[in-house]
Amino acid sequence: MTRILVYFCFILFFCLPLVSKGQSSYSNLSSTSKKAIEFYSNGDQYYVRRDYYSAIEWFEKAIKKDENFIEAWFRIGNSYYNLGDLPKALVNFQKANNVAGVSG
Repeated sequence: MTRILVYFCFILFFCLPLVSKGQSSYSNLSSTSKKAIEFYSNGDQYYVRRDYYSAIEWFEKAIKKDENFIEAWFRIGNSYYNLGDLPKALVNFQKANNVAGVSG
């Protein structure tokens, strides 16, 4: 239970501001790979329409281009969370934590 609380705190205080800042222009994202950002942008379009399965596919493509893409890991975790798959959500939130260098 404590671990889940740590991940949700991480999301609220670290990842959410990163994602919301970059949502419109994608200029403040953690990746500098143009292709990864393009894939993330495509995934984000599915994500906002709540097509989480398609969004996950695009976010995973983004991660293949830049495996240190914090926001993509976060969005995958959040997509799984919205689909009700908490184990996969936590794995991806933990990966976002690790990439961001946040202990927990």
